Amino acid sequence: MLRRSFLLLLALLVTTATSLRAQELQSKSISVVAPGQPGGTTDLIARAFIPELQRRLGRSIVVDNRPGAGGLIGVMTCVQAAPDGHTWVVANESMLALPNFVKTSFNPEKDLVPVAIVTRASHMLFSSSALPVRSVAELIAWGKANPGKLNVGVIGNSTQYLQSLRFMRMTGLQGQTIPFSGNPAIMQAMLAGSVDFALASGSAFFEQAKAGRVRPLAVASAQPHPSAPTAPTLRGAGLDFEAETWQGFFVPAATPAPLVARFGAEVVAAAKQPEVDAMLRNQGYFVDTASGDAMRSMVLQAIRTGTETAQQYGIKPQ
Repeated sequence: MLRRSFLLLLALLVTTATSLRAQELQSKSISVVAPGQPGGTTDLIARAFIPELQRRLGRSIVVDNRPGAGGLIGVMTCVQAAPDGHTWVVANESMLALPNFVKTSFNPEKDLVPVAIVTRASHMLFSSSALPVRSVAELIAWGKANPGKLNVGVIGNSTQYLQSLRFMRMTGLQGQTIPFSGNPAIMQAMLAGSVDFALASGSAFFEQAKAGRVRPLAVASAQPHPSAPTAPTLRGAGLDFEAETWQGFFVPAATPAPLVARFGAEVVAAAKQPEVDAMLRNQGYFVDTASGDAMRSMVLQAIRTGTETAQQYGIKPQ
């Protein structure tokens, strides 16, 4: 009788503790790590989603800005957090490519679980208006007639850099790759005439294209770009080449699958709300969501393509 009473008491204590733990987890706020300064891309994307996600999840959500090391500091903040759904990170394809450039214990395939991609944008091949070319064919012809004279703008330690190398190998172009901190810096260098062409994205490039200061030669996607509908695709120009940039939410590995699925569904639903869409478009981003197996497949392909390109060019972590 005493033993039975003890077992019943033990079961009651376990049930109570589990219930209290569940209540604690439900009431705890979610921290969304933005691997950049306030006002930067990851920060703006995180803040665009917070009001709607707070309403849908019934949880307080805060942004944790962790700039530095090309996003690695912010990513590692998430990787090292408890896998209980309380820490997310906004990451892009370049952050997942960092192990190709810097020595780190971070393994993007094993250490992060994709929740949802929220924005995607194809890279566009832009040339300086000072360069006497108006098409992909003319760029290739000019480059081959002037070997080694092209200056190519790239973002250091990024997939954009790897994609630029892949494009040059495919077309047989030779030139100097000049690293910059981001697309705005590349654009300024292109306007100054020190960069001849670049695979880039961002509303600022299209604004300059409309003004005739840079030329959109082709889009690196299967479909025309809405901001440059008359520019052909690289496939249409005869090149089997596509490249894009994206931003998405991730959580630490071992986060329970039901939580990941719930988060993914809520993020995708939030992205469809007019106010979220408007906030992102005002910052120059196009909403294009993916979650579940579709996102995992896309992320895995991006990681492996980047690794293969880095190996082909002898790029090793420093």
